[in-house]
Amino acid sequence: GGRGPRVGAGPTGPTTPPPPPPPPPAGGAGGPPPSRGAFRLRWSPLAGQSPAAACDSTPPRHVTTPDMSLGEAVKVWFGDLPACAGVQHSFLQKHVYLRGLLSPSSTSSFLDGSIFQELLETTFFGSRPFSVSMYASHQGLQTNLHVDEHSGLLVQLYGHKRVVLFGRGLAAKALRCRSWGDAAAPISRRSWFDDGVPDEPNWSEQAPFGGLGGGEVDVGPGQALYIPKGYFHDVLSRDQETFGFVLRCHDS
Repeated sequence: GGRGPRVGAGPTGPTTPPPPPPPPPAGGAGGPPPSRGAFRLRWSPLAGQSPAAACDSTPPRHVTTPDMSLGEAVKVWFGDLPACAGVQHSFLQKHVYLRGLLSPSSTSSFLDGSIFQELLETTFFGSRPFSVSMYASHQGLQTNLHVDEHSGLLVQLYGHKRVVLFGRGLAAKALRCRSWGDAAAPISRRSWFDDGVPDEPNWSEQAPFGGLGGGEVDVGPGQALYIPKGYFHDVLSRDQETFGFVLRCHDS
């Protein structure tokens, strides 16, 4: 039950899909990889922004598909990327990210008898049941640096993820995008920095992160990480395949 899986391709967050590209030439997989310049992804204009300004902005690095069946999502996972949203013509390197939302009844059965049900009963995470989203991703997939509307628990079942975190305060203000908090804008909870936090030593001392108090956590199988509401975070899949779920708290 619940919402069907959605698919992302590329290293970061979603955007409005552009028109589908022309069909690939006969022979498809046997030919050379398409040129990245052959198809350009574009943001939809932000609130009050002209189409020309949106076109001139740094293009997004991630596209999303409409909801699909589990069977269709499995095909995408194994490399059968859909022609919609320019996926086949946009990226020389593709990283797949699957997301599926469990229905309330499935969530109840899924959590029944677990430590997470016990945590929920403490009411520390709010009085309403958790929302549960399942996630699967390929190695190298990296989310946008962003803030969630609610706190949550990231739980890993298979593979490792690096999670970069910045607390509230100075970092929260310094990293906000210009359209922060604008419900009409497509990136109202993201950072202006959209290149992905580097996976290298001493990244927290490099610009623009120096002095912002950022840190990182490795989350592996059987581990969970609590991410408070208002914390900027960036998640990188480090293993060839990763699978886990997120419990979203309905806190205020």
